[in-house]
Amino acid sequence: MVYRAPWLPEENKSVSEEPASIPHCRFITSYGGAAYCLDRPYILGFCEFHFDCYERGEIDLEGRIADGLDDQARRRAINFHGLKLAEAIKPAL
Repeated sequence: MVYRAPWLPEENKSVSEEPASIPHCRFITSYGGAAYCLDRPYILGFCEFHFDCYERGEIDLEGRIADGLDDQARRRAINFHGLKLAEAIKPAL
């Protein structure tokens, strides 16, 4: 299936890749609101780390962190796994 921008005229529609062919994990972190985990997909579009989190019930199939996960260190580990962050930011996490 090919996704096309519906608001563009037919001759100018841009073609994008299917979501399954994107070369990174589908987990979207809350850092910046639109940053993806950059690890390679493993199962269900998640990298091995985020798939393990899914199996443990820490995230749902859409990649949202479970509200019941109270361990803030674990929430940060899940949220920032696979991101390339500036060295100045890492100690603050």
